[in-house]
Formats: sequence, structure tokens, C-alpha cells
Amino acid sequence: MITGKDLKEARQRKHLSQEEVAELSGYSVRQISRMENDINIGQLQRNMELLACLDLINIKRQESENRAGIALKKEGRVL
Repeated sequence: MITGKDLKEARQRKHLSQEEVAELSGYSVRQISRMENDINIGQLQRNMELLACLDLINIKRQESENRAGIALKKEGRVL
């Protein structure tokens, strides 16, 4: 699950302000701030455009694949 912390870290990695993310996503700055603070985070889960603009979907998918690969290696299997 994507958290407000994930959203904030992704925004900061891209060197974007909340204002810039708001403009890119169509959300207000207040909504971005609330999501980063885990208030109304469910709204974020429903809007893939915001996640995509921060590449958060790919980041989370990669983390999941990495965990799966580590688990398989521990079991002696290879991806």
C-alpha cells in the first residue's frame, strides 16, 4: 500500500514542490498536503495519474518484485 510518506519521498526525489505536483495532477495543494500526511490517502489510491506522475507505481512494483526475488532466492529458486 502506498502511504503519504511514499508520496512525499517520491515528490522530493523528483525535486517537485507540492504546488508543481498539484498542477501536474489536478489536485489542489491542500489535497496533496493532506495526502502526504495520510489524511484522505484513499483518494490517492484511486487516482493513478498522480501516482504515475511521480513514478510511484513503478517504484512500488519494483519493490514488490525485489521482495519476491529475495524470497525465491532464500528458497533456492531463481526468477
